[in-house]
Amino acid sequence: MRAFEVWCLELPWDLELGFWSFRQAAQALLCARKLTSLPEMPLEPKNIQQIGSELAIQWNDGTESFFDLQLLRRACPCAACGGEPDVLGNISRPHVTYSDKSFELTGFEIVGGYALQPRWRDGHGTGIYSFQYLRRLAEVNASNQSA
Repeated sequence: MRAFEVWCLELPWDLELGFWSFRQAAQALLCARKLTSLPEMPLEPKNIQQIGSELAIQWNDGTESFFDLQLLRRACPCAACGGEPDVLGNISRPHVTYSDKSFELTGFEIVGGYALQPRWRDGHGTGIYSFQYLRRLAEVNASNQSA
């Protein structure tokens, strides 16, 4: 039995008063929330738009992320851009060259309800950016800009 289940089972009933005290009722409410808590809402974009040289994403939790297209392309997680591990886990990083067309977005697709796959004017389109990856990328970018 998990600790919070034991704590919940130990709630005393006030025999003299015939009901729980306010403190006991509050504990029971907290206990019920712990026992019936729902899993977190999955991270999903509500709206995605290109605005000039940025990609803007409004998330279902109300936050917004803004990505400079050059940053987004340079952070491409595909094997051709970021490398891939060999059987020993060593990552061989390819040399990637970019042109002006490399940072021009021509479109994007939502992949499997968990990721975004951008298409770039230079023909590159194999990068699949999970929503979690995009969110972390936005947080790191925001903290770097404020520092």
